[in-house]
Amino acid sequence: GLIDLDEENDESQTADRIKKLGAPSNLNFHCLNYSGRKINNELVDDILNFCKEKSLDTVIFDSFVRFLDGANENDAGEISKIFSCLTLLIKKSITVILLHHNRKEGIFKSKGGQEMRGSSDILAAVDCHIMIERNEDKLTIIPGKLRKARQIGPFIVNVEIKDETA
Repeated sequence: GLIDLDEENDESQTADRIKKLGAPSNLNFHCLNYSGRKINNELVDDILNFCKEKSLDTVIFDSFVRFLDGANENDAGEISKIFSCLTLLIKKSITVILLHHNRKEGIFKSKGGQEMRGSSDILAAVDCHIMIERNEDKLTIIPGKLRKARQIGPFIVNVEIKDETA
């Protein structure tokens, strides 16, 4: 099961996305929207207790920057402290998924981790970094870093929107 800590979407938007992804109706899914919580030891303790109580093994932070508690996303030292907190979840076998936006595209298109906003310590800390580019009804999935798996190239996923009235 999973918990989505979402500071960018309300609960109905989150539930709609989960449904559109084809999740089973009995998915052990919980969401906490617009809580204003920040990544610190207190939040991690609360998450660990909630995950244990509800038998959850995955936590999603949407979007990562919203949980930084005033930390500068460009400061490696500050980001390192945030990841020290998140490591406490990982040590308890909780999968942590961070949704993080890319930099605004400038004149020159960058590649790989250079598109990621913030400190290079973010990329250094994660086990897997995947970029997703949307173009109409296609998503290009670009695996940027796969620490524990064989590196693979980009691939395209076609998005099919089903008419729910049919």
